[in-house]
Amino acid sequence: MMRKRFWIKKLFLAMLLLPALLVPAALSAQIYDSLVILPFTGSQPAHAEEIAYSLAEQQLLWNVFAEIYVEEQGDYPAQMDTATIIEYGYALETTHVLTGHIATIEGRNIVLLSILDVYAQQLIAGYYTQYRNFEELNFFEVASQFAGAASLDTSFLPPLFVPFPVLRAGVDRDESALLAQVLSFELARRMVYAIYPMDYDPEMENPAYEGILGFAILNSLKTDGERITFTADIYDMAGVDHLDYAEESYETFTQGLTRMPRLALALTDKMGMEMLLRAEALAAADPDALRRARWEKFWYAGGTKFWSVGINAGTTFNDPLGIANISITGAIWPYTFFELGAEFGMFLTNESETYFVDVFYNNAKYRSMYYFGRFNGYYPLPFGDIGGVYLGVGVGYVTNRYILPNETYGEDYAVVEASSGVFVGTRHNFFRINFGMRTPTDFNSLGYRLTIGHTLRFF
Repeated sequence: MMRKRFWIKKLFLAMLLLPALLVPAALSAQIYDSLVILPFTGSQPAHAEEIAYSLAEQQLLWNVFAEIYVEEQGDYPAQMDTATIIEYGYALETTHVLTGHIATIEGRNIVLLSILDVYAQQLIAGYYTQYRNFEELNFFEVASQFAGAASLDTSFLPPLFVPFPVLRAGVDRDESALLAQVLSFELARRMVYAIYPMDYDPEMENPAYEGILGFAILNSLKTDGERITFTADIYDMAGVDHLDYAEESYETFTQGLTRMPRLALALTDKMGMEMLLRAEALAAADPDALRRARWEKFWYAGGTKFWSVGINAGTTFNDPLGIANISITGAIWPYTFFELGAEFGMFLTNESETYFVDVFYNNAKYRSMYYFGRFNGYYPLPFGDIGGVYLGVGVGYVTNRYILPNETYGEDYAVVEASSGVFVGTRHNFFRINFGMRTPTDFNSLGYRLTIGHTLRFF
C-alpha cells in the first residue's frame, strides 16, 4: 500500500514539474528568432543602406525578433532569387530574412521589401511604395506590417507556389518582375494562400512545377504594342485542374502597380471584385454618382465629426453685457469635437455704470477678451439629419479693462467652464445656440452666458 502511494506521489510531482520545464523551453525557442536584413539591390544604394538601418531600429520589429542584424558586405542575390536568399538564411543561421530592391521607373523610385521565413521557405509579407524624396518613406508602417505578419500563423492556409512570370516579346523583364512581386505581396496580405516564391529560368516557356503539392499560379505578360496584359491563372497541381483566372491591362508601369491589388482581389474574393465592378460601372455611367454617394454618406449617415468655423453673439447677463466671438471646431474621433475661440466683450450693466459715476464722476469705458478651449461630446439629432446636440467642458483666460479719463485698470484670471448647445441645419450651414457657465479657479463666483450664431461646417 505504501509503495503504491509512493508512485502516486512521484506521478503528481512530475505533473507539477512538466509545465515548469516546458514553459522555459517555449520561451527559449522564441528568444532565438532572428532577422537578417540583406543588402538591397537596385538603383539607389545610399537609400537602400539607410532604409535597412532605419528598419533595424524599429521597436515594432524588436518586439517580434530577439536579434536583428544588417549585413553590409558580400555578393548577395537579387530579391527575385528566392532559392539563393533562403540558402543565405540557412548559412547565417537566422529564422527570417528581409530583402529589398529599389528601381527607378518613370521618374519615381519604387521600393519593394520582402520578409521570408527561412525554414518554411515562405514569403510572409511584402511592402511596396513609390517615392521621389526619401523623407516620404514611412518606416513605422513597414515595421508594423512586417511585425504583424511575422506573428501570424499561416500553417492552416493552402500553399500557393509563385514562379517568375512568363514573358512574351516586347515586355520589359525588370518591370514585369516587379509587378509579379507586388502581386505576390498582395496575395500574401489577403491571407487566403500561404505564398511560396519559386525560381526558374525566365527564358523557359513554362515554369517547372515538378513535385509541387498544392496550388500554383502561372503569371504571364504580353503586349499589343500599346497596352500590356497581365494574366494570372491558379492551378490545383494534384489533379492539374484550372481553378481561377484573372487579368488586368495597363499602359504604364505606375498604372500597372494600381492593377495588382485588383488582380489579387479577383483571385481571392469574387464577391468583393463583383462589388468593385458594379461601383466602377455606376461611376462610368454617371461620373458624379460615386462622389455624391460619398458626400451623402458623410453628411447624412456618417457625419458624426464636426469641423467648422462660426461667429456668435450674445450676453453674459452681467459684465460684459454684450459679447461676440469667433470659434473653430475640429474632430479627431466620432461624436466628439474640440473647440477653440476668442470672445470680445463690451458694455457695462446699469449697476456698474452707476458705480463708476458715483466714484469717479464720469462714465467708464469697458473692454474684455476671453480666450477659451473646450472638449465636447456631440450627438446627431435622432429625428432627421438636421444637426446635433453637444455637451462639453473647458478652460479659459479672461482679461477685463476699465478705461477712465485719467487711468486704466483691470484684472486677468483663469476660469473653468461647462457648456451645452445645439446645431440646427443641413450639410454646411447651421444655426447654433450655446448656453454656458464659467467660474474663476477660486470658485468664488458663477457667471452665465448665452450666444446664438451661424456655423459653417466644412468637413
